[in-house]
This record gives sequence, C-alpha cells and structure tokens, in this order.
Amino acid sequence: MSNLAVQSLGDARRPLPTRARTSAEAELIEAPAAILDLAALDVAGPELGGVAVLIIEDEPLIALDLQYTIESLGHRVTSVARTRSEAVRSAREKPPRLIFADVRLADGSSGIQAVNEILEDCDADVVLMSGFPERMVSGPMSSACTRLEKPVSERRVAATIERLLSGSAPSRVVR
Repeated sequence: MSNLAVQSLGDARRPLPTRARTSAEAELIEAPAAILDLAALDVAGPELGGVAVLIIEDEPLIALDLQYTIESLGHRVTSVARTRSEAVRSAREKPPRLIFADVRLADGSSGIQAVNEILEDCDADVVLMSGFPERMVSGPMSSACTRLEKPVSERRVAATIERLLSGSAPSRVVR
C-alpha cells in the first residue's frame, strides 16, 4: 500500500505525502475475518496478569476499546472473536474466566449461542452486551449472566468485572 495521496486541487497527478501507518494500525485494518488477535498487536503493552478474558464482538473499534479497558484494569484478553465459531475455537484453545459477548455477531450468528457452547467445556462468568437490551431479556441464559447496554463505558466495565470476580454480580441490565 502506498503512503502517498493524490492532491485534489491543482495538478491532480502530483502526490502528497501522508502519514505512514504503524504496523499495528496496518495489521488491524487488514485483519482477516478470522479471529482478531488484538493482543498480538501489542496495543496495550506487554501481556498482563489478572484473569483471562474472551471478547466476542464483531465491531473492531468496540472490541479494541473494550480490550484496552480490560487490560488497563490488569486483566488479559486472550482473544477477540467476530463469530460464534471463532469464539468457540478460541475458548477451547485458551479457556477464559470472563466472557464479554455481543448478542448479534458479524455473520448473523448469536453471541448467546457461542456462550452456551463455550460453557459446555469451561466455567466462565458471562457479560452480554447489546445496543438493544430487549434482545437480552429472554431465554435461559438471561438470568445467568450480567448484561451491559451499549455503549459501554470504562466505569461500567470496571464495576461489572469487580462484581463478577467478587461473586456478587446481580443478573440485571447495567445502564
């Protein structure tokens, strides 16, 4: 990819220099539809301690923001998955202690289905996220997980993780 843009005024063929992308930016932009392993991009520095967290989110900017928040709290994001199948595969490779899952995923699959399948193999606390809280209200999982209404703030993520790890997380929509 060239780091030159074409000037829009005057001589349209004369290139203008543009800022070159960092390798992390290029990897994120060109990431395949497969698992976005944002931890490998070293966005938030070296691998942190804390608990293992799986993010199931199809919007890259939301996933990156959530990853940054979780890592700034001292936890480590093991993987970011965009689809049900990627999430299940990731959880089998690196079992998470916490799962943040979007309800509707990129390929039309369900984050709730992904979580149900993951919980067959490992024990993890679950946070369902959606901009449409009515999608989270029904079903057998709705009473067994914490729910966050999007957009999620750093403060709400921190409070939710603290409640989950202390064992006092109520099953309700956090607004």
